[in-house]
Amino acid sequence: MSLRACAPLRISFAGGGTDVPPYPSSHGGAVLSATIARCARAQVRIRADHDYHVESLDLMARAAFARDELVFDGHLDLVKAVLRDLAPEHGLDLTLATDAPPGSGLGSSSALVVAMLAADRASRNLGIELVELAAGRAVTRMRITPDMVNGHAIAHGAFVFAVADTAFACACNSHGPVTVAASAAVTFVAPAREGDELTAEAVERTRYGRNGVYDVTVRRGEEVIAEFRGISHTIGESTT
Repeated sequence: MSLRACAPLRISFAGGGTDVPPYPSSHGGAVLSATIARCARAQVRIRADHDYHVESLDLMARAAFARDELVFDGHLDLVKAVLRDLAPEHGLDLTLATDAPPGSGLGSSSALVVAMLAADRASRNLGIELVELAAGRAVTRMRITPDMVNGHAIAHGAFVFAVADTAFACACNSHGPVTVAASAAVTFVAPAREGDELTAEAVERTRYGRNGVYDVTVRRGEEVIAEFRGISHTIGESTT
């Protein structure tokens, strides 16, 4: 089976960075951006083994990794970070390409992450969707299915954590350099139930050195279901 996904690139006209907290809380902010008819593309094929075979057409690079060999060394680190975060059950062949070179300023790194998430079978099976992505901010969405509830007929906490963690991962990688989680904690405020649609909004609170602090609020409509805080750590500068 083969899965393909395409995420549009974007061009920013004005206000870049003014939508990233804490700036807008003190000064207000507005960004004028638009997607363009250029994309980042990902194609995934399931393998019979448990290895990950990656080809970047932009870098004209190929590599193969076992699950325990996803070491960040400056080569395809963004891809490795996504694979480590998603941890697909099966091996896969992953082919990546963008319609703009790395460093173009068209959001190729974040668009590539979106395409990889969209093509990932595990995320698709969970039904997690990336709804919004901006510098330091991301919104994901997931509906609670019958398979996600426990013996108390409420959503298992791991699934609530997963939708928040995905938003956190997208937000902290939105700046381009490869960034991973250093730690994360969640507080469950109210139960979620079968059929509920959960939305997780991740917001960057601060960045210092190679670290960042991100808060994620999981909601059902306007009701808060969980509060999540993640600490990120940037480990590399490679964008593809």
